[in-house]
Amino acid sequence: MLFGVLNAHIFTVFSGPNRHLYEAVVGEIYSSWYRNDLLFPSRADILSQIYGLLGDQPGLWRDEDGPLQLDSVKVRPGRRLKRRGHAAADADATSEAMARANYIYGRLTETGWLEESRFGLKVTVDMPAGAMRLAELLCLLREGVSEELGGLVSQIRATLDALRQSPKD
Repeated sequence: MLFGVLNAHIFTVFSGPNRHLYEAVVGEIYSSWYRNDLLFPSRADILSQIYGLLGDQPGLWRDEDGPLQLDSVKVRPGRRLKRRGHAAADADATSEAMARANYIYGRLTETGWLEESRFGLKVTVDMPAGAMRLAELLCLLREGVSEELGGLVSQIRATLDALRQSPKD
């Protein structure tokens, strides 16, 4: 009954060429902010995390222009980007990466993965319960696939060895 709780558009982020990017982004956001403790990140926190993921794994972004090149804009959170020598190239890459981070955040809010909540002047980002359940399943799949496949492979090997030893059984 999990899928009855979810917005019908929640799965559309996994249907395009950037499906691996959205899977990584949803997994990172869920693991960082909602998995162990219910923290209340701001939009800037989420955007910073998406921006960092784009910098760490630029090959995940797919479009007609190719993957984003962010080698020169890796910065620590809370630090200003120091422009030395390649100021124009760094500024272009930074603005393009921030535009993509804003686009990804917009897609996640449009499709129901994230919701903004206001408490007076403070705006926080929440993940709805149905999206949290699905994100937990994605994280479990990502973490447990190697263990499950390892057990399956050893089971198949044992079966094949038993068939080789006594093919009549």
